[in-house]
Amino acid sequence: MENVDVECIYPKREIAAKLRRIAKAIESGSSFRIQVNGNRVRVPAGARIDIEVERDQHEGGEIEIEIKWDRTRYGN
Repeated sequence: MENVDVECIYPKREIAAKLRRIAKAIESGSSFRIQVNGNRVRVPAGARIDIEVERDQHEGGEIEIEIKWDRTRYGN
């Protein structure tokens, strides 16, 4: 499988709905599917979740939520 890097800006309401679905799946220990700009991905229940905060005194900041999993372990 080739590497795919997709980024899309959605309206706040759509982002909030996606985050709610992800949060419910994480809380229940379930896998979930997410679609970003037409690319659909299944995220396994055992995926690792990292939150990273970057701050720059002059330019502002950034928060990244990364969800990672190993294809050899989870088959995705």
